[in-house]
Amino acid sequence: ENSVDIAHQVLDSYDGGTIILANQIWQSFNGKIIKLNRSGEVLWEHSIEQNEEGVDSYTVIEDTQGNLFIGGRTFQYEEYGGDGFILKLNACGELLWFKKYSTASTQLIMQDRVEYLIPGVDGSLYFNHYTSLSDVRYNLTKVDSMGNVLWNKPQFVAGELNVWGSGVDDLIRTNDKGFLMAGYVYAPPYYD
Repeated sequence: ENSVDIAHQVLDSYDGGTIILANQIWQSFNGKIIKLNRSGEVLWEHSIEQNEEGVDSYTVIEDTQGNLFIGGRTFQYEEYGGDGFILKLNACGELLWFKKYSTASTQLIMQDRVEYLIPGVDGSLYFNHYTSLSDVRYNLTKVDSMGNVLWNKPQFVAGELNVWGSGVDDLIRTNDKGFLMAGYVYAPPYYD
C-alpha cells in the first residue's frame, strides 16, 4: 500500500533458488533483495539502505560461493544525484562490505550510479559507472575483491571526436576478453 515496487533483476541462484533485486519507491528509494528456495518460498528478504538513507539498486550478480554483489546509487552522501555504490552480501544476505564510487567535480552531477556488473577473476568486478556531468560519460571501471578501484576508463569525455556519451544500455564481456558497451550517444550532424 502507498508504494511502487519495481523488480530490476531476477537470477537463478547457485543452489537452484531465485534472487530478486527490486526497489520500493514512495517518497524515497528502498532497495530490496529477496532469496527464494526451489519451491518459491521466501528464505530471506533484506532492505538495502545505508544509515536509513535511500538506496536505488540496479544490478545484482552472484559468485560461485553464493556471495551477491549489488550495484546502484545511494543518497547518503550526495542528496541530489546520489553516488554509485557496490555492496557485497554473503549467501545468507549478511553485509560483507559497502563501497561508494563518486566523481570529484565542481560541476552539478545529475546522477551517479553503478550499472551492469561483470565478474572478473579472483573476485574482481567490472562495471559501468554512469556519471551525468555536463559531459555524460561511459565509464568502464574495474575493482578488486574488496571493491577498491584498480582502473577507470572513461569514454566520450568532453566531446572526444565531437561525440558525447549519453547512456549505456548493456555491457558484456566478449570472447577475446574485451568488452562491448551498447547505448546511445550524441553525435554530429544533428546531435539526436
